[in-house]
Amino acid sequence: MSRTTRGTLAVLLACAMGLSGPVSAALNGVLTVRWDPNTTDADLASYRVFISSDASVFALTPAQAAPLATTRVVSKTTTETIFNTLDPAKVYWVAVTSIDTSGNESVFSTVVSAQPRDTTAPAVSLTAPTAGSTLSGARTVSANATDDVGVAGVQFKLDGANLGAEDTTAPYSISWDTTLTPNGSHSLTATARDAAGNTTTSTSVAVTVTNVDTTPPVVALTAPAAGANLTGTLTVSASASDNVGVVGVRFKLDGANLGAEDTTTPYSIAWDTNTTTDGPHTLSAVARDAAGNTTTSAPVSVTVANADVTPPTVSVTAPSAGAVLAFTVTVTATASDNVGVVGVLFQVDGVSIGPEDTAAPWSISWDTLPIANGTHTITATARDAAGNTKVSTPLSVTVNNDRTPPTPPPNVRVIP
Repeated sequence: MSRTTRGTLAVLLACAMGLSGPVSAALNGVLTVRWDPNTTDADLASYRVFISSDASVFALTPAQAAPLATTRVVSKTTTETIFNTLDPAKVYWVAVTSIDTSGNESVFSTVVSAQPRDTTAPAVSLTAPTAGSTLSGARTVSANATDDVGVAGVQFKLDGANLGAEDTTAPYSISWDTTLTPNGSHSLTATARDAAGNTTTSTSVAVTVTNVDTTPPVVALTAPAAGANLTGTLTVSASASDNVGVVGVRFKLDGANLGAEDTTTPYSIAWDTNTTTDGPHTLSAVARDAAGNTTTSAPVSVTVANADVTPPTVSVTAPSAGAVLAFTVTVTATASDNVGVVGVLFQVDGVSIGPEDTAAPWSISWDTLPIANGTHTITATARDAAGNTKVSTPLSVTVNNDRTPPTPPPNVRVIP
C-alpha cells in the first residue's frame, strides 16, 4: 500500500475564526473533519484522524505523534468525524492517515487548522426594572449576561420589539423613555448574543407604565380649504397626532359640535350644508388624547351658498364705447359671482352673436359684415349655476363696412 493518504482533507466550521475570551471548565467547541475517500489502495482497512492544539506534533511521524495527539480510528467507508469537546478559544491542527489490512500506516495528509465552533449559548437575566414595577418617565433597563467565550451584545426588547440598539459593551443597559409608550402593562426581555451567533432570551419581566400625560395633541383641518364656497354634502377632515395617542377628534361649526366625535383615523365627518344657513361660517377640530388633553385647530372660514340668489356682475371690456368697427372683431367681458360664473352670452341689438361662452376668459369673435352699417348696441349676459343672470350696461359702437365694389379698369384691349 502507498504510504501517502489519498484524498483531500477539510475542517468545517460554523463560526468565524479568531474567537477570544475566558474559557470555562466545560469544553464545548465542535469541529467537523471531512476528507475525500482513498480510492487508490485496494487493501485499505481504515483511517486514523489526528487532532491537537500543538502544531509541532505534526512535524513528527504518525507513530511518534499518536501518544501526543487525540486520535480516532474510523472505518474505510467513513469520510467524516466530529470532535465536540474542544476548547472554542483555541486553534486545532488536524490530519488523517490511511491504514491497510497489514497494519501499515501512511504519512500525514495535508495538515489543516481551524478554531472550533462555540455551541454554548450565553446566560442572561434582566436586573432592572423588577417584575411588577410601576414606571414613569425615563428608566434604565439593565441585564447581566455571561458566556463561556464572551458576550458580543445584549438586545433589549419591549413587547417583543427592539428597544433601542443592541448594547455591545458591559455593563448592559439602555435608557427607556416610558412617556413614548402607552400606559398599561408591558413585557421586557433581554437577548444575549455571543460571537458564534448563539443567543439566549431572558425570562420576561412584566411592568406597568403609568405616566401623567400633560402633552396635548396636535391637530389641523385639512378640508375644506379656507375661503371655499360650499354647497350640498361634503367631507370635513383633519389630521391629528399625539405623543401617546389620539383617542378622538370632534369637529365644530361656529363653535358648536358638528356630529359625533370621530374615534378612528383618518378623522373626518360628512356635513350636509343644506342644514346650515347660507353665508360665512367657521369650522374647527378638537383633538383629545387618553389623558383628557385637548387641542383646538386653527379656525377655517368658509361660505355656504346653497340658495344662491345673488346674480353675477358683468361688463363689456372690448371694444370700447363709441368705437368704429369693420369686418371681424373680438368682443370681451369680465364677469364674477359669489359662487361662480358658468357662462357669458354676447348679444348685438338683443340678438346673440354666437353660443354662450362657458369658460373664462369670456370672449367671442364677431363678424360685422352681415349687419348694416350704423350704430349698434353690444351687451353681455352672465349666468351662475343657480340660474341667476345679469346683463351688462349696453355699449354703443358704429359699424362701418365698405360695401361698394370697385370700378373695373378702363380700356381693356387685346393686341395681336
